[in-house]
Amino acid sequence: MTIELTRRRSETRRRLVLAAIEEFSRRGIDATSVEHLCAAAGFTRGAFYSNFATKDDVCVEVMRHVAEDQVALYRSSLAALPDEMTTEQIIAGILDVNQAGPEVMRTLMEIDLRAYRDPEFGERVDEMRKDVWPLYVDLVTSAAERAGLEFEVDVEDLLLIFEAIWHHPRTAASDQPGLRNRLITAVARHLTREKA
Repeated sequence: MTIELTRRRSETRRRLVLAAIEEFSRRGIDATSVEHLCAAAGFTRGAFYSNFATKDDVCVEVMRHVAEDQVALYRSSLAALPDEMTTEQIIAGILDVNQAGPEVMRTLMEIDLRAYRDPEFGERVDEMRKDVWPLYVDLVTSAAERAGLEFEVDVEDLLLIFEAIWHHPRTAASDQPGLRNRLITAVARHLTREKA
């Protein structure tokens, strides 16, 4: 019984998070009401408030959901790649699986703006990022080891550069196929070297 309740609650949270991605992308966070989120997810306000106290809680959970999903996809892609590949092929093989569409990108930008404007919320976002950041560090470190590379800069600095490229509005909204992958590959090529 407890497992089924936990599974149902987890599915309710997931549906509310997915609805938040869609609604925040379309309306913005402040213009999206709890009722909008509930209607989009097919739930009542009671379902919302039994899972989240505020929209800010949902925002933090959206960021966690996106980060964990991305890392899982990237890990799976890295594991499936052939052994003999160039750095460019490894990066393309990992990043090509990213499922973050325009709705996700707009929602993440909305959350980042909210965190920038509201220091208290910003602290919550920073704490969540600290929780998931090691997942990205481990992924990039594993990819570098697989390619026989070492970093010219601190791996966390390299990740911040990748993140800036990936989430920048001009690259996220670009109609140029592969722009972000190309830029990240160029940075990786210049900030890594073959292991001695």
